[in-house]
Amino acid sequence: MFRDQTLQKAIRQSSLKPHQLRSMLYVTPQRNFQVKQKNKSHLFVRASQMMDEQPTTQSQDKNPFKYDTTFGLVKKMFIYKMMASNLFINHSLTAMSMSYRMFGIRLTNAVIENTAGSIFTGGVSVDDLVKDMDVLAERNVGSISMMVAEGLTNADEKTLDYFHQISKDTVKKMSEGRSEAHFAVKLTIFVSLEVMQKMSTAQKAFVHDILGLNYSDSHSDVLTREQLVENLANAGITEYSESDLESMIEKLTDSNGEMTALARYKNGHLFSLEAPLSPLEKLIATQIAGMESSDFQKFELFKERTMSFTEYAKERNTSLYVDAEQSFLQYGIESFGQQLTHKFNQDDTTMIMNGYQCYTKRAQDLISMEVACAKQFGFNLGVKLIRGAYMLEERELA
Repeated sequence: MFRDQTLQKAIRQSSLKPHQLRSMLYVTPQRNFQVKQKNKSHLFVRASQMMDEQPTTQSQDKNPFKYDTTFGLVKKMFIYKMMASNLFINHSLTAMSMSYRMFGIRLTNAVIENTAGSIFTGGVSVDDLVKDMDVLAERNVGSISMMVAEGLTNADEKTLDYFHQISKDTVKKMSEGRSEAHFAVKLTIFVSLEVMQKMSTAQKAFVHDILGLNYSDSHSDVLTREQLVENLANAGITEYSESDLESMIEKLTDSNGEMTALARYKNGHLFSLEAPLSPLEKLIATQIAGMESSDFQKFELFKERTMSFTEYAKERNTSLYVDAEQSFLQYGIESFGQQLTHKFNQDDTTMIMNGYQCYTKRAQDLISMEVACAKQFGFNLGVKLIRGAYMLEERELA
């Protein structure tokens, strides 16, 4: 990553054409890249300066280009420039779809795998991934692996079971012979996308409208029983038993018996990964998000897959990085990631890193609430900060 960033900085400050760059480089017998003496342009002088400015340790090479050939450097420059182009950003998916139709899957995939894929991915199979991990380990570089799979709308349960099994197989292979491993997981591969969207919609309304939670103030007023009943009524939810209401209040209170902001934040999960849904919780999800009996059945299967996979990762000493996704899914994903954090990040273990999209307006307040919550309730906080995935799609949605 460091050598890629260094090359990018140098490229941005250069006016060289690609064919000029190719003619100015050569590789030494020690496989270091060097610039021909007569062609030491501003680009390479600046790149050399930036390399010299970086601190070094015994486990970090001073020369970030040590393992790159001239061809590799030229390819990186082409790909970085291409991916910085607005034309590419706006039309790459359309071009890829056209290529699949015109040239077929095999040829299109071969081009992708030998260009951007060779730089930004670990290959197309688990075996490719393990080979890359071994190479990086020899260079004293750690790795976080991820199976690139996006959520599917109207996904059948067999497909989701396959995603669950291949995720476990990946963790098994990547953790074999290693003291620890790291795996980024998309929870949307364990449930059909429209169900996750409904759960996220219900969770968002539950947190803000019914629990009256304000992320910007971790010391806001304590929620009373009367206020909770009133908030439920305002959401059109009135037909529930007293025992269900008391169970919800008990779940939301702290050790002093108060529904404080932090207690509501920690325990305010409409869809529990461990306890059965109460009739009141089902009523809230139905009233707010239009969830049906089939959706609740799919949620139960999602629970089984999520908990089974996480337990297996724990057995394999594999840390999980819960990937954040689009804003209309994020409240649900955050809730499930938080529940996994509370269960598995205990004592000396921190294996769950919950993902947060930093481009959202609520991100800063949300992280502050996470920190305050961890301090009060004594679990280990793991956070995966995500700079800005799905930016283009989010702009269109906005």
